[in-house]
Amino acid sequence: MFLERLQAPPAAVAGALFGLALMLLVDGIITAQSEANVTHHTSFILLMPAIFSLVGFLAMILVSPVEVKNDVLRAKAVLFIGWILCFGSAVGALVLCKLKFTGLQERRRSVPGVALVGFTSLMPLTGSILWWGRQSSLDDY
Repeated sequence: MFLERLQAPPAAVAGALFGLALMLLVDGIITAQSEANVTHHTSFILLMPAIFSLVGFLAMILVSPVEVKNDVLRAKAVLFIGWILCFGSAVGALVLCKLKFTGLQERRRSVPGVALVGFTSLMPLTGSILWWGRQSSLDDY
């Protein structure tokens, strides 16, 4: 009933998901910086999956659906590479979360690991919704 009347444009849904993912990542970074032990603060290794996920997201949204529809090999390759970057970063975030945030720890919180996994999981979903929205808007014409 209510969902039938709720017709948000894909860009709005993708923007809300991107904002949620970004808030998760910033919250994880702030939480990691508040740890007492300096070795448990945010490092480049901890942020690498987020960076790769962001690069994959940008690669996905920069590909035109018209080029993919017209069988342009370069567009399909860039879209595939974006997906692989997003998927690989999500797997990398899960591995980092398992290695750094499980077992007996000196850390007080595991929020940075969970936030990293949440960010890398939401980024491909956001990119897919944006790309699908562009594709469906082209089909209407």
